[in-house]
Amino acid sequence: IFKAPKSLKFPRLLASKQHDKRVMIVDTNNEIGGEAILPHKAVGNARRMKVGQRSMQYRKMLEAVQNHTPETLVIDEIGTPSEVMEAVGVQQRGVQLIATTHGRTLADVIQNPHLRNLLGGVNIVILSAMERQTEGTAAKTRLERKMQPAFDVCVELLGLNKWRIHHNVGESVNVILRDLGEVVDCEIREIQQNNTVKISHEPFPDQEMREMVSSIK
Repeated sequence: IFKAPKSLKFPRLLASKQHDKRVMIVDTNNEIGGEAILPHKAVGNARRMKVGQRSMQYRKMLEAVQNHTPETLVIDEIGTPSEVMEAVGVQQRGVQLIATTHGRTLADVIQNPHLRNLLGGVNIVILSAMERQTEGTAAKTRLERKMQPAFDVCVELLGLNKWRIHHNVGESVNVILRDLGEVVDCEIREIQQNNTVKISHEPFPDQEMREMVSSIK
């Protein structure tokens, strides 16, 4: 999920006169700005930091926030615990974060112990007898989100021309973890053959996702 096309346009748009934001790009493999001396047009007025060694990305993320005071930080492919920790720190500093990571759905990221803190992390809590009675469950424990997600909005790439959009990541994570049969409304966008965009809505999550996350217990 969060997997964006290589020719990203939002750094240019955010750094344009229309939005007038200080945008910093941490460009690990030159997939955003390109390999040439001059960066790709998609970068626009945004500033770009090349990373070099992949293992140094988390340090470049910290350097970008501490030394360049960005309002928006753009990163491609967060994948290590160190990068996740810095991404959470970026959110806590009040910097808008735009990033990608690998996984088919939110449930995949929650299940991944190296990535789940991007979505608020997971705590196992013990329920009292009264709580079990109120919720109508026999389970003595429950999964709960332990902090604010690093992202407000999540886009899942379901296919080449199809996306699922979570406009409230925290609530989507909550209903998966609580496993009480709740659902949230997600937006589906799909590019049709005539190049128009079809927008629809569907409930989230499905049973497969619930069973996937329940294995954390």
